[in-house]
Parts: sequence; C-alpha cells; structure tokens
Amino acid sequence: MATLQAVGTTNEKDGETKSEGENEENEVEVSEIYNRNSFINGRGGRLVRILSEFVGVQDSLRDEGIFFTVVVFGSSRALSKEKYELRKRRYERKLTKLNKKMENNVILIDEELEEYERLKKDVEKLHKLKWTTDYYTKIFELSKKLTLFFATEEGKKAVNNISIHLPKVHNFLPNKKGEKSQNNFTVAICTGGGPGFMEAANKGSREANGRSLGFMISLPFEKGANQYVDKNLSFKFHYFFTRKFWLVYLSLAFIILPGGFGTLDELMEILTLKQCKKFKRNVPIILFGKDFWSSILNFKKLAEYGLISQDDLNCIFMTDSKYIHGGNSCGPPPPLPLCPIMHGIALTVQQRVSSLRPHRCPCIREEGGVQHIRMCQ
Repeated sequence: MATLQAVGTTNEKDGETKSEGENEENEVEVSEIYNRNSFINGRGGRLVRILSEFVGVQDSLRDEGIFFTVVVFGSSRALSKEKYELRKRRYERKLTKLNKKMENNVILIDEELEEYERLKKDVEKLHKLKWTTDYYTKIFELSKKLTLFFATEEGKKAVNNISIHLPKVHNFLPNKKGEKSQNNFTVAICTGGGPGFMEAANKGSREANGRSLGFMISLPFEKGANQYVDKNLSFKFHYFFTRKFWLVYLSLAFIILPGGFGTLDELMEILTLKQCKKFKRNVPIILFGKDFWSSILNFKKLAEYGLISQDDLNCIFMTDSKYIHGGNSCGPPPPLPLCPIMHGIALTVQQRVSSLRPHRCPCIREEGGVQHIRMCQ
C-alpha cells in the first residue's frame, strides 16, 4: 500500500521537503498599499497627497537648515536685458528673411505666412515687456544684498532672536533628539521657482552664495524650476493652498513685483492674513514698482469707501529703489538694506508682539494714504 505524504513531497536529489504553495513559480509579488499608484493618485489618496505637501516639505527644509525666508513674488514673463536683446535679434532676423522674400516677389507658403503673423505678434509682446528688464536687474541686486546681509553677524543675530516666534515643531534640527539649534537659522530667498522676476531673485541669492528656494506649482506651461534654485530646495506642488502655506509660513518679509493674476492673488491673500492678524510677527509688505502698483491698485479709494482702515494702508510700502542706504537718518536699528523690511524684523525682535505697525522713519513718506520709500541720504 502506498504511503501518503500529508505534509509535502520529498526531493529525492537533495532531501528537501516543499510544502504545498511553496513553489516559487506560483508566488505573486504584492506592493504595499502606500505604493499603489491607483490609491495614491485616486480620490482615496487625496488626504495623503495633501499631507505629503505639508510634512514632506517640512522635513526637507529642516534637513537643509532652512527656517526663515524672504519671499519674492512677481511676473514669470519678465525678462533680463540679455534675454530681451536675444529674443529681439532672433525675431528681427526671421522677419528680415521673410520680408526679403516678399520684396523679391516670392510667394510665401502657408506655413511662412503663419510664421510671419506670429512673429509680428511676438515682437509686439516683446516690446511691451521691455520695461521689465530694469526691474529684473533691480531685484537681482536687491536679492544679492539681502543675502549678503543675512550672512553677517548682525543679520544672524537678528534672525536668531526672531526664532522664538517659530512653532516648536519647526524649531529643531533633525537627528538632534530635540536639542535646540543655535546660531544656525538660515534665511533663504524664496520664490515661486519660475522664470522672470522669480529667476532674478534666485539668481541674486545664488550669486551671493546664499540658499535659493523655489515653491513651484504644476502648470501646463511651466515645466520646471529656473536654474538658480538649489536642487534640494526645489518643490513642485499640486495644490495651491499647500504652496501658499509654505510661501507664508516662514516669511520674514514679502517683496511683491509687478505681475498678473497669480501675483495679485498672492498679494491679496497676504494682505488679508496681515489684516486679520494671522502673522505671529510683523511681516513687512513691499510693493516694488511704484508706478505700476499705483496705476493697478487704488488702496486709498478702499479706505475712502470705508472698506479698509488707515492701519491697513500703513502696512503697505511702495518703492522703485533697489535700496541700500547709508548714514543714520533712519534711526535704530542700524541702516540696513530695504529698511522697512529690516525695521519690521528688528521691531519684532525687540517688542515681540504681533500687532506692530511698520516702523516709521525719515526714509518713508506718505502720499495718498500709501507710504512710499525714498533713498536715505
């Protein structure tokens, strides 16, 4: 009578016993749930995706030692003088070639006619943006000067004093077991990571050997960060609200350059947060480009209609200057680049309250209910 093997079969060659179901050919690899794209990218994974844009960014910033930022907003369409001239020459070269054909009575094919019309529109758009080249240079230089200031002992001391306003969860470096960091609060120039004025600000920080941070948003017409954003400090967000959170959360100041709908959206949200006293420290708001902002927004009218208060107007500064001042006409603290920014920081350090007005000093004059900055003498 044959003997039944209830447990398994014996391999006569090596004496090993394989239980039923242990055949390697029948094994199917199964990924963890959090690695399943169908879940992460589906409706059920939305909360996980949102949390990753909070927690993931926080961990990365702590790993890099970034605890404060100076945020620069502005149009992605702005051009440097070099890019402007390069595009201008390219368009003119192509137009000249097509014009010569028409002068010689050469009939243009449909593709050439379409290119000709497109080039004329491109030239018109380019001329409209010529004014941005000066502001590109100014914000590059300002970003560079601010980065150099924060690298000085004076700048480091001011930033370390402000650290008391950081949420405790963000006030520690990784792998320190809760040990507080000392004299190690890095300030990064922070932008939306795109081209235009954002590129200029990141470029200025890079040239001063500073940290350059970019918070991008996934858009169909922008593929990646500008070349001056640090590789480890480049973040692309899917959700606008998580991106806005990080743009605001660690900010020491906002410098808002001319821009379109996106810039206006960010500016209005910042003004609302400040009006509602959601900032724990005094955060100056600098509108860079006095003629532009005065023609686009009439804050004085809002006050005249009773829709905002004079205190709301007092928190807005306008300037056209890249702005380094000398002498002591501004009073304490010592003269620094963009004194409204630095005065706001210093007041936060000294008085540690959340409802301060920006410091009024001789270099700020009021006109039409809005404060304008001039170069200190």
